[in-house]
Amino acid sequence: MPAEGFGPLADDQQSIRGLSDDRVHGIVDRWCHARVWPFDDSSLDDHPIVELAPEIANAVSTLAGDIEAADTGSTGVVHSDLHREHLLIGRDGSLTGVLDFGDAFIGSIAWDFALLNWYYGKANAAVVARHHPAGSDALDQGVTLSVAVGLYKVAKNPNDPAMIPRLRNCLESA
Repeated sequence: MPAEGFGPLADDQQSIRGLSDDRVHGIVDRWCHARVWPFDDSSLDDHPIVELAPEIANAVSTLAGDIEAADTGSTGVVHSDLHREHLLIGRDGSLTGVLDFGDAFIGSIAWDFALLNWYYGKANAAVVARHHPAGSDALDQGVTLSVAVGLYKVAKNPNDPAMIPRLRNCLESA
């Protein structure tokens, strides 16, 4: 889908346009409820992961450049909230629809693959990638970006016991 700008979608009936002028501000504007390291001005040293799982914090700290570079892929409309409740699956197991574009934004399409990796793992994200025009590139970038998604999720829900194992899986995939 052709789109202009970055970040959350503008309420514009003439075009699909993001409210932000650049990629980084688009990411920060989309995930405005918690830290989005390394894209915002937060320090990993102040992130809850340092206390919750210092070994993960140490491993993640070496990936800052890789995570930022993974955001440079093909740009388009990103659903950014792909999970079971938003996917309509047909009786034959095929995807028949996607619901709830309330969190959609303009950015690297790899963010949707990051979320698929976060929620369902790399193998399931790879199944979707086989049917996507950007395919393996978006998947590879998404696997790296899933670490940033995990950090966001941990910062937003530091007491959820499922967060650290999921983040660990994303880190191992990256």
